[in-house]
Amino acid sequence: MNKSIYISLPITGIPHQNVKRKSDLIKKALKQKGYIPISPLEISSEPDKPISYYMGRDIMTLLECQAVFFCRGWEKSNGCLLEYHAAQIYGLELIFEEGTEKSLEKVQNAFCSHCGSASVCNRHTQLRGGCQSLLSFTFKVEEALWNK
Repeated sequence: MNKSIYISLPITGIPHQNVKRKSDLIKKALKQKGYIPISPLEISSEPDKPISYYMGRDIMTLLECQAVFFCRGWEKSNGCLLEYHAAQIYGLELIFEEGTEKSLEKVQNAFCSHCGSASVCNRHTQLRGGCQSLLSFTFKVEEALWNK
């Protein structure tokens, strides 16, 4: 396969050794499936830089990959949400860890085709009943963004 895959995992507020352990486990599993995994922990090792520095380098690396693997809890992480939207905008393959909202399924389009809002659009679901059939996320990315 030899497809490069960026690992998107929550980092902020989690002890570094826990993030590193999770990253290493995911990398091993993805290698066994034939991917070339790239962890954000490998991209920037400089301490005490602003979040903009780390996220900028992460997004640059993500966009050089063919796919992104989202670890559990991604939908609660601002960094992962930014990575999700960048990957979505640029048409990368999205793969989700087992046990997350989308378990290892490829997601083609997570936006309402009528209005462009993320996830299930309540306005168009009520008016036309059409948006809910596009994607049945059980959470709303918009709510995760605005209710933080």
